[in-house]
Amino acid sequence: MASGVGTVSVRRVSQPVAVVTGASRGIGRAITERLAASGHRVVAVGRSRTQLDEVAERTGAVPLVLDVSDASAVADALAQVEADLGTPSLLVNNAGVAGTSGPTWDQDPADWWRVFEVNVLGAFLCSRAVLPGMVARVPAES
Repeated sequence: MASGVGTVSVRRVSQPVAVVTGASRGIGRAITERLAASGHRVVAVGRSRTQLDEVAERTGAVPLVLDVSDASAVADALAQVEADLGTPSLLVNNAGVAGTSGPTWDQDPADWWRVFEVNVLGAFLCSRAVLPGMVARVPAES
């Protein structure tokens, strides 16, 4: 699936669906590998098509190139994931970027804001996109 609206070319299966952001390397990649090995259908979200394709080849995950700080792209892409694969039962908000080191007064405000957009806004947007479906699956208490 490309950034923004696209299609996941996998039919719905009975495996639990997990969405992992920041899945192209590091901790996110390891989480993707572990979830896939434990029987989850994993949607591996990241910014690098090449790295995501490597993860997909290794794990069977569905690669999804996505900027988690883009509200409309997140909403559209995760709605498509739900339509194609089913409601995710697990979301791992792992996407993150590191800012530059040094004194605050030396920081570029645009760079600082980008860190906030990915690390905080991105987690909010992904949660906002999948939580309604997750909550709807939970039986109401009487």
